[in-house]
Amino acid sequence: MNIIFRVDSSYEIGTGHVMRCLTLANEFRDRKAKVSFICRDLPGNLASYIRGQGYPVFLLPFRSERAEPSWLRVDYKTDATETLPILITSSPVDCLIIDHYGIDQRWEKLIGANVAKIVVIDDLADRPHHCSLVLDQNSSSAGDRYQGLVPDSCVKLVGTSYAILRPEFRSMKKQVAERDGSINRILVFFGGYRPYP
Repeated sequence: MNIIFRVDSSYEIGTGHVMRCLTLANEFRDRKAKVSFICRDLPGNLASYIRGQGYPVFLLPFRSERAEPSWLRVDYKTDATETLPILITSSPVDCLIIDHYGIDQRWEKLIGANVAKIVVIDDLADRPHHCSLVLDQNSSSAGDRYQGLVPDSCVKLVGTSYAILRPEFRSMKKQVAERDGSINRILVFFGGYRPYP
C-alpha cells in the first residue's frame, strides 16, 4: 500500500499536524505500507525531522506571497498544481491523507482522480471536503457535525475514541489508577511549535 500525507508545519502554524501524521505513518509502516510526505517549504518546517524518522519528504517551494487560505500560503490551485506531479510520479497512490486547515473540496477535487482514496483529518468542521473518510478526534459531538460538508458515502470517524495517540501514551492507560470523587478525568494538552530563531 502506498500512502502519502499532505501536511505542513511552520513557526506560524506549529507542529501538531505533522506530529499526529507521523503517529499514523508509524502505524502504517509497521503494517508494511510505503509512506511519504508532501510539505511546503515554510520557515520552521519539520521536513528534516520527518526525514529523520525515515520518511521521504517532497518539498513544495516556498512562496512569499500571502494568499487565501492563509494557512496554505498559496492559492489552492497553485498548491494542487504543485502537488499533482508528485502524486503522478508516486502512482499508484492508494491513500492521500490530508491534515491541513487550508485544503478543502476545491483542492481535493483537482487531485482526486490521481489517488484511490482521500482521507481528511480535521477538527474544525468549517469547510466542505471531497473525501472517502473524515477523522475528527477532538470533537465530542456526533458525526452529524459534518452533515452537508462531506459526501453521503463518506465514513465519519468523530470523537475522542478515534484519538491518534503514540504507543507510549496508549500503554499509559494501564497505569492510570482508579479515582473516587466527582472528577473522572483531566486532560492536559500542550500544542507543538518551534520557537522563532
